[in-house]
Order: sequence, then structure tokens, then C-alpha cells
Amino acid sequence: MLRAAVEDLLRLAGHPPGHELSGKGTRLVLRTPAGEWRLELSMRERSLRGTRKVLHGRSRWLLSGFGRDETFDDLAGLMRSLNAHLRGDEMVTPEPAHLARRLSHQR
Repeated sequence: MLRAAVEDLLRLAGHPPGHELSGKGTRLVLRTPAGEWRLELSMRERSLRGTRKVLHGRSRWLLSGFGRDETFDDLAGLMRSLNAHLRGDEMVTPEPAHLARRLSHQR
């Protein structure tokens, strides 16, 4: 899912020259002419003794590069921030309220 999202972002940007995506699974590296961005899904897990079950807690999406370390609750937030950084924008525009509610499953 993460790889497909980044590939779509690059496709929508017109496949900018000098951008290379590597890695697989929950850890990716996007190399740009200016440097590297690291993207990662961090899953919180805890094993229960005796039952051999694993509890999964809330996951976090991590974006790091160029001296920044950002954490997001969802993939949409990470992609919006990465897109803004790749365009050179300093501020990420806020998500429209109706989409924020729909994507976060809040009512």
C-alpha cells in the first residue's frame, strides 16, 4: 500500500527526473536530487505470555529526511506532507473538514 501510494504520487507529478524509490514492505527510501526521504509504517505489537497471541496497537506512519522527523496517524497525512515537501512548500495545507471526518472514520 505504501509503495503504491508513493508511486502514484510520482506518477501524478509527471515522473520527475532523479527520483528513485527503493525498499519494500513497510520501509521505503525515496531518493531525490536533493537527498533522501525515508517512509515507514511502525506497528505496535505486544506478545501475551502463555496464550501465544499478539496484540496490535495503533500504528504510526513515519516520514524522515532533511533533518525532519514527522509522525502521522494515517497514510493520507503522510502522503500530503511528502507531496508538500517534494513541491518545496513549507506548510502543508489543512485537509478539508468533510474529508478529514470521512478518512478518520469519525462522526
